[in-house]
Parts: sequence; structure tokens; C-alpha cells
Amino acid sequence: MTENYQNTQMDVGSMRSDPDQPLSGLWDWDIAHDRLEWSPEIYRLFGVEPSAFDASYPAFLERVHPDDRDKVSSAVRAALEDGQPYQVDHRILTRAGDLRHVREMGKVERDAAGRPIRMLGIVQDMGGRLKDEVRMGLLAQVVEQSADLIVISSTQGVIEYVNPTFCRASGYTADEAIGASTRLLKSGLQETAFYRRLWETLMGGEPFHDVLVNRRKDGSVFFEDKTITPVRLPPDGPVTHFVSTGKDITEQLQFEERIRHLSEFSPLTNLPNRAAFMKMIDDEVRRLAYVGGRLAIAHVDVDRFKAINEAFGVIAADQLLKAIGERLQQAFPAARIAHLGADEFGVLWTDIPGIDALITEADHIMAQFAEDFSVAGHAVFITASVGLSLYPDDASQAADLLRTAASAMYEAKNQGGACWRTYIASLVKDQTERLDMERELRQALAKQEFTLHYQPQASLETGRIVGLEALLRWRSPQRGMVSPGQFIPVLEQTGLIEAVGEWVLASACQHLAAWLAAGLPAVRVSVNVSPRQFRSARLPQVVARALAGIGQGPGAEIELEITESALLHDTEVAVATLRTLRQLGARIAIDDFGTGYSCLSYLKDLPVDTLKLAQPFVQGIPEHPRDRGIAALVIGLGKSLDMDIVAEGVETEEQLAVLREEGCTLLQGYLFSRPIPAEDVPLILTSGKTL
Repeated sequence: MTENYQNTQMDVGSMRSDPDQPLSGLWDWDIAHDRLEWSPEIYRLFGVEPSAFDASYPAFLERVHPDDRDKVSSAVRAALEDGQPYQVDHRILTRAGDLRHVREMGKVERDAAGRPIRMLGIVQDMGGRLKDEVRMGLLAQVVEQSADLIVISSTQGVIEYVNPTFCRASGYTADEAIGASTRLLKSGLQETAFYRRLWETLMGGEPFHDVLVNRRKDGSVFFEDKTITPVRLPPDGPVTHFVSTGKDITEQLQFEERIRHLSEFSPLTNLPNRAAFMKMIDDEVRRLAYVGGRLAIAHVDVDRFKAINEAFGVIAADQLLKAIGERLQQAFPAARIAHLGADEFGVLWTDIPGIDALITEADHIMAQFAEDFSVAGHAVFITASVGLSLYPDDASQAADLLRTAASAMYEAKNQGGACWRTYIASLVKDQTERLDMERELRQALAKQEFTLHYQPQASLETGRIVGLEALLRWRSPQRGMVSPGQFIPVLEQTGLIEAVGEWVLASACQHLAAWLAAGLPAVRVSVNVSPRQFRSARLPQVVARALAGIGQGPGAEIELEITESALLHDTEVAVATLRTLRQLGARIAIDDFGTGYSCLSYLKDLPVDTLKLAQPFVQGIPEHPRDRGIAALVIGLGKSLDMDIVAEGVETEEQLAVLREEGCTLLQGYLFSRPIPAEDVPLILTSGKTL
């Protein structure tokens, strides 16, 4: 059509004023270059000369009536971005100032990636200047000559029209197709739900767009990018027909599949290549990060492959690589095998139990090279060097796993080959990470990266909050929120726990003082004291300084939680320290009671106010009778010594019922509340939250 436009010469002065003159034409918009081609009829309709037209979409929009420009722009956007059929009625202003009503209809062509590249269609003069028969004849020619497959059917699915392109693509003649069901091309390769969605969309009056898997008359399958549009006759009446337009995209999809295959598979062995293998590992790592578990990979390198290449030639060496790949696939049907390049292969096991299972698999790999391979008619014995890596033990990222496996493989080669090696840098890696964390922790206190969260403790008698346990949290700029199980042992090992513990106690006391000053209900705040901190001679001074300034009243107290194991070291000194802390005004609690080996004869002499029943025993209730028996024993012991009993880690109503029945006094756990930031404590204290 562009050539026709270029060859058309037009004399605007020769335009006739005959109102019956058919003023209608075709337009073609090259979207990427914003080139707009008009047929001569459109120039006459708009009253402009070709030489005076900028041949662009903005130039066309200038001729649209100002009140209609938004409507036209919206219709264009809907067609380009949402795939909606393009049809819009609007007004235009001719160069002479005349007002005309037109209707535009068009379709969008897209490239392989679905991006719009071209839009073409028709402009019709709706003012009566174009006779219906001329307009319909033009539309008929457009449909007949369209490169798209076009089918018109009734709402009952009976075909009433097909264009020549449909006939060429499907193999059916027009006589064979007209009168047949639209199921004529149904391949049976798409689910019933697909067709149910198709008909539900159409009967709802909405266009349907998707790729259909069709079957030609000769039985071959082809893919059609199809849009089916409901048609209303008259326009405000019910849906009477469906018009489908589509493109045969079979060759395009086949080409894309070939490109994808070449990009992901080795052309020699037809196994996944290194990039695809890396993606497999990455996908599994992401999965296991959520569900837990291990995976393992092996990096397999053929020993002295260069000598085989030189002795037998490239073709024979390629045949050997194919045979190795096939043998590995047969030996490990549940694993994923890849050809990493040259003479290297990869093996990926998912959900492997651990190192023992991996060693078994490594021995199985070596067994595959114990038998000879046939190369150029000769029996050839080869060996391999194998490196093993385990997730998450050796690395937590796909690239690092492959790197560590390669490192282990090179170690196997250094040992002479024909063997396997595991990656042995785990301890070094752990030490490096611990040193990095230690360096960051030394700066964390000064940079105010630590915060306190509080987990409420509720009375089983009243159901109300009577206490809060202060829990240390660390949000590292590099690591994000770090689990206490990771950083607290490092604090202990490095001695940093004393400075951090002092900060925790001081902060908890400041929070309690602020809550009391704000008129909040008085509560007991529990603070953990580490074994190393407990053995420090400075502890009484630290506690005295932290307690100073708290307006203590009934129920407003600081309770120091000491682990049972901390009391085992020099018990007499421990008892003396506890008594000093009590004299300073702090309450004493033994944390994780029941997990240590302290002598019960000392318990009656310890100045202890609270026993905290260890979480493992609570979690075993009520499924394990022995756990319930231990819990009942600890509760009974505490009651006999006039102590409060706090059950930690309560998560179920069944556990609560047993603890209440056994006479436990306080509850702490997710069943009642998770730990909350310090700023949220006033809200929960005033909320009236109860069990």
C-alpha cells in the first residue's frame, strides 16, 4: 500500500462537492518511525494536500476536533497496550473549517515479542457521503485480501464466512468450512477449561485473545495467535456473530524453540549446558530456601582427554563425550546431567540427605568409568576427576556451589585424578564469616543497630499481661535482620556479650521507667543474663546503675534470668552473687529449668523467685507423657518453694489446658503473643489483651 501511496498524485482543487462522492480510505501507521500513510480518499476527506501533511500521528491528531482528541488517543492506547479492537467515532475539522463525522477502524500488527509495530485500518465518512454498498465492498476487499485468517461465525458456533488466508492455512476450502462447526480445527491438545474460558468470555460480550493449537485438514498441527471479537447487530443490540482474526505463528514458535534449545543445550551431547545447569541449581536453591533440605552437585572432568583427542581425532573424541553423557544419564535417572563444556560434566542431586549419601553417589560416578568406552572401534579406558559440593554446607548460591565443586575437582586432579574430593573449606568459610560478623558486631553497639523486642507473659489466673521478657534484636545494614541464634554465640565467644548485655539491661530499665511515667500498668520486665556476664565481678555495679531511677512499685520490677548452667560453675559464688542482686532490688529467675544438672539440694537455698519451664518440655505436651510428667514435676517443685512458674514456648490450646491443669502460674509463647517492638508495648498494655 505504501508504494501505491507514493505513486498517487492528487489534485486537491479537483475535489468535487457532490455529497454522494465516497470519501473513505485506508491508512497505514508505521509505529516505530511514526510514519502515517493515507490513501487519496482520506486526503480529500480531511481537506488537506499531501504536501501540506506532516505524515505523522501528531499531525493527524491536530485535524481531530479538540473535544474528541482524548477519545481517539484512549482508543489508540487501548489497541496498542491492551490489544482491544480499534474502532472510534469522532469529528474532524477540514482545512476549510468544515466539521465532519468519521468512523475509524483498524488492527495492530505485532512483532515476535508482542510489541506493536504497525497499525492499519479504514476511515469512513459517517455523514452519508459514502454509500453503504461502496463501504461494504471496500470492507469485503480488505477482509478478502487480509494476511490474517478471518472467520465469521454465528453465536452457535456455525461458520458463515472464511477468507482465502484461512483456506490456505487450514487446508479446507470455503465450501468445506462454511456451515461446519468452529470445532473444525480443534486439535484436542488444549484442555476443556481453555475452551470453557473462551466461550464464557465471548458470551459475556468481551473479545478473547490467546494462542490456539489447531489441526489442519491433513492432520498436522499449527499454532494460531487468534483474537475473537463479538459483533452486535445493530451496534446496541445483542451479540449475533463472532469475528476471529489470527496469524499462523507455527514457524515463528519453531524458530524460537530452536533458538532456546541452542542457548540452553549442548549441540554435541544434547544435554543442558553450563548456563542451563546454573539455572537449575539456582531454582533448587530458591526452593530449598523455603522448604529446607540439601542439594549436591558433582563437577566431573575427564582425565587426560587431550591425549584421546590427539590419538583418535576430534570426531572420535566427540563420540566419547556423547557416550559419557548417555552413561551418566542411565546411571543417575533421578539426577540432572549437564555438559558444562569441553570434557566437563555436571550432576545435580536434589533433596540429598547429607554427605554420606553424596559419597555413595560419588562412588557410583567412579564406577561408570570403570568400564571401557568404545572409540573409533577401540576399547578405551578412561578415568575422571570428580569434585563435590553440598548445599547449604559449602555454599548457598548457585555460582558458589559450582565454584566450590570445581575447586574440589581440581584438588582431585592434583591428587593424580581417578578419584573424587569433597569441598573442604567449610570450616575456613565459617571462620571467615564469624570474623566478619565479629567485626560488624563490634561496631553495631556504637552505630545503634541493636533494638529490644518484648514478649508478653500472661497470668493463667487472670489472663492479663503481668510481665515482659526483653529480647535482643540486631538489624545489620549488610545482613538485614540477623537471627539471635547466629550473633549471640559470637557475642559470647568474643566477650562482647558483657557490653551488649549492659546495654540491654540499661535499655530495659529506661523503657520500664518511661512506661511507668506514662501511667501504664506496672509490669515485671525480665532481662537475660549470659553465663559470661553472670560471672563478671562488675555485674552488681551494672545492675545497681541500671535500676537507679526506676520508680518501682507493686508489680513494676526487673527480673534477671540466669541459665541453669551458669549456676554450675562455683555454686557458692553463684549463690552469693544472686543474693547481692536480690538485695539491689532485682528479682531472680532460673531460665530453661530442667535442662541442666544443678543439684536440687541447692535450689532450696537459692534466692530465686521464678522458674522458667524449658521450651522443649512444653512443646512435647500433650503428645509425650514424659514431657508432661517433667513439666508437672517442675511446676510442683516451684509451687512447693513458693516460686512463680513461667512456661515458655506455649503455642497450642492443648498445651495451655495441660499447664493450667498442672497449676502453672505464667504463660509465654506465640499462643498469646509474639515478641513486639518496644514502641508497641504501650498499645498492648492498654489493650486489655487476655488469654
